Amino acid sequence: MTNYRKIANEFAGPGHEGLVEAIAVYHHGYESMHMHQDIGKRVCSYCWLRAGRAVGVMVSRGALAVGVLAEVLAERARQDEKFGPQNWPDGTSDHSFHLVMADQAREACQQAAREGAVTWFHILREEFWEGMSEVDPARLRAELLQIAAVSVAWVEALDRRTAPDISGSPSDLDVPELLIDPDCRDGKCGSCVGGPCEHGCHQGGAVAEQRKQVRHGRS
Repeated sequence: MTNYRKIANEFAGPGHEGLVEAIAVYHHGYESMHMHQDIGKRVCSYCWLRAGRAVGVMVSRGALAVGVLAEVLAERARQDEKFGPQNWPDGTSDHSFHLVMADQAREACQQAAREGAVTWFHILREEFWEGMSEVDPARLRAELLQIAAVSVAWVEALDRRTAPDISGSPSDLDVPELLIDPDCRDGKCGSCVGGPCEHGCHQGGAVAEQRKQVRHGRS
């Protein structure tokens, strides 16, 4: 029998077993969009592997990502201390206004990508309106996590501007991801799965070439 816990710990690297287990248990207990039907008391293979990959990515990206996430946790603690537990209605809607705003934000982001002029504003606005037009709790949860992840990535980008001296080998440098649309990354954009993307989810060859040059020490 495959030991998925062991594989997850190998993804994360030595010394992170406790963190991998904590994330895996949380995912299995609270994740509302499982990719399978194996939802029992024991942590499933999907949740072990997802936790291991998450920790591995965080560790490989170094102190910058960890520091920003620590600030997020500190802000959440401050909010709870000031306001206590907050349980407001969602307030999202699938009415025409919200759907139109989501469509407009998506098209603006894709158009900017095609023109090579995409900004964090474009990306976060698209994610925001996609979330605000979701009423299904599971899909809303997924969108809110994307909003949070894009926000963290934006903060990391701001911090990199004030800390240009990046240590480490060329292969460790943080080069922009080809994907600019989390929907593409998560497989929601059908044309991106198994074939070329047709919806402007990628920044294109320039970034691919930049990544290639950096990894070979030619930046």
